[in-house]
Amino acid sequence: MEIWKSENNPNKQIAVSLFFTTIGLVLMALCRNFISSGSAGEIAGFFLGILVLIIGGYYLLVGGKQVVIIDPNKRSITIEDNNRFGSKTRVIEFQNIVDVRLGWNGKKTTFYYYFLLLKLKDGKNYPLFNQYYPGSFDRTAVESWKTRLKNYLNI
Repeated sequence: MEIWKSENNPNKQIAVSLFFTTIGLVLMALCRNFISSGSAGEIAGFFLGILVLIIGGYYLLVGGKQVVIIDPNKRSITIEDNNRFGSKTRVIEFQNIVDVRLGWNGKKTTFYYYFLLLKLKDGKNYPLFNQYYPGSFDRTAVESWKTRLKNYLNI
């Protein structure tokens, strides 16, 4: 089997972060007069704007490039995370993976994206392809990733 290498799209993450940062700033600007008006709605809007701004700013800072390399010859999965604060590499040996499941973020009634959830021998779960990977919004594509990975793992 061949080495499977996949990279996320950090530009999408930056775009989403900038969107939330902008929404936060707009909410804060629209509701900035809450001190003089004393309106509970404006107070809530202002603090919601602060919260959305913090979330957008956080993901703008910690977002980055992630590369997943699945090597059937070495029988390992290598995850390389590179962001503004440095880089981190994690290696998961095939023998430590018990199962591969489909995971998702969001609600079934609204927009959500899919990823693979590795069940490890120590009982922990590890999300794989969880950060803006091409195809992660398509359930059938992620199901095919799951099948491919299970073939690599022989489970």
